Amino acid sequence: MCDLSEDDRLRLICLTALLSFLSVIPALGLVVIGSYTRNAVQDKVRLLENFDTSELPIILVAFGLYSVLHNVIGLSVMLSLNRPNSRYTRMGLLCVEIVAGIILVMACVGLAIGCFIQIDKLDQSFHGGLLNAMKLYKKSPLVKMQIDKLQIDYKCCGSARFTDWFEIAWRKSEFINPSDPSYRPRGIDAKREYVNDDVPFSCCKVNVARPCINHHVLNNAKHYKYDFEKDITLNLKGCRHALVEFYGHNMMNYMANIVLGLAVVQV
Repeated sequence: MCDLSEDDRLRLICLTALLSFLSVIPALGLVVIGSYTRNAVQDKVRLLENFDTSELPIILVAFGLYSVLHNVIGLSVMLSLNRPNSRYTRMGLLCVEIVAGIILVMACVGLAIGCFIQIDKLDQSFHGGLLNAMKLYKKSPLVKMQIDKLQIDYKCCGSARFTDWFEIAWRKSEFINPSDPSYRPRGIDAKREYVNDDVPFSCCKVNVARPCINHHVLNNAKHYKYDFEKDITLNLKGCRHALVEFYGHNMMNYMANIVLGLAVVQV
């Protein structure tokens, strides 16, 4: 450092100040993304199982605010170092900023790893949560509306795939003919429920020419000119995969990349 000329020191100070200023932008981005993620995932909280939807977004927002504060103070310190007469009086504050920067970089790496870990947790939580929500489809109008909206918006069906609905008694018994041999009874007496190869209307594809077949899906004899292996009119993607792809592989990856980028700038 002592070998540097005054001009070189000024250039170094200006470069560091510029990096501090640029670091504020992704830090603010983390605050915005963290807030958006919390609100977006909160809408799907009924479809999650054993997953804290607020933990990671709150950490992201707090981390983003800390990063903004750190870089604004760092920018102020760097600008004050332009004046040689006050440079040595600011060395203590500069050392504190360096330590805070090291902590910030370590936190960046840890947070990025946390984002990737959350992807696996989301996959498991969405699978269990979706199956539980599907069992409430006929009992709760709110859950029914949420699942139908989910399947329409994300063009998906069931949790892993559309056949998940075949094992769930999602239709009320009063709307089922118990004498129909295609329905398999479960339970006894008043608690008896029926299942078969039916899915809700929200599983239907919108880009098929023929009317949607969402009842007796696997029974070719029930439909005219129909072969379920070739002419299926349902969305084949499971909603678990669709949700994890959006919230996990898209949003979490974006957040992890922003955090890692921020760490590189801080270094």
